[in-house]
Amino acid sequence: MLILIGILLGPVFRLMDPTQLAGFTPYFATFAMIMILFDGGMTLDLRSILRQFTGAVLLAVLGFLATAALTAFISRFFGYPFPLGVLLGSIVGGTSGAIVMPLVTQMRMSEEAKTILSLESSLTDILCVVIAASLVHLIPTGQSEWITPLQDLLGRFIIGILLGAACGIGWSKILERLQKPHFAYMLTLAVLFLLFSLAEFIRGNGAMAALVFGLILGNYKRFPALFGPAMAVNTNETAIRGFHGELAFFIRTFFFVYIGLIFTMDHLSPRTLLLCLSKPTTHTSGGATDGADG
Repeated sequence: MLILIGILLGPVFRLMDPTQLAGFTPYFATFAMIMILFDGGMTLDLRSILRQFTGAVLLAVLGFLATAALTAFISRFFGYPFPLGVLLGSIVGGTSGAIVMPLVTQMRMSEEAKTILSLESSLTDILCVVIAASLVHLIPTGQSEWITPLQDLLGRFIIGILLGAACGIGWSKILERLQKPHFAYMLTLAVLFLLFSLAEFIRGNGAMAALVFGLILGNYKRFPALFGPAMAVNTNETAIRGFHGELAFFIRTFFFVYIGLIFTMDHLSPRTLLLCLSKPTTHTSGGATDGADG
């Protein structure tokens, strides 16, 4: 519904010009991703994640590979070379945490299913970014080295988890001693942005760091052996959960409307569709065909 509202405001009735928002897109998309993943981590159960982690990883990897392979296969019918088809498949091969996490919170399903889908969407976000970026560098050079991209993927994943966990544990202990709890959320938000920037700067995955950071803050009371018996941050936790839930709702709302605003219908015209369908037959190999096309 929100995406449809954005389409009506932008491409249909032209009440808003999407080009005026184009320069803002990378910054808002990153901001929305940080806030939504942090909110998702705050609402997940760490014990459930530990139990469902293997299944989530298996679902993420198999789902990503199957979607990427199917996309690459279908792309051949539109005249795309196989390497570019694989690149397109790696871009669309995963579900987005910014989409999945808000949806599962509104759906009637078991907590195990919510945990698996939320964790799977976060993992596929990393797979899409790292593998697509690696293919962008490999395809023009014609290299077929996959060890380096896999090492980069694993390294980003580990750095994001470790940094997010360390920051979450340290910040939870600082919140215990915070004298003015009404400042807890704004300080936590500042730490979240610094954490994301630091993770990206040291070649980690900032999205995973934000997710783990929220996961630790949302589960610290359930692990007294790890965080210590003194749990004097109940007021802070309530303030953080409540205020961030309201802010995340606002960001999600604007995020989906914004997706509709920047949507373009030019490529859906009948002429463009006919050109796409005829592309495999007109752009065939061979000098005679190329000459005829010319």
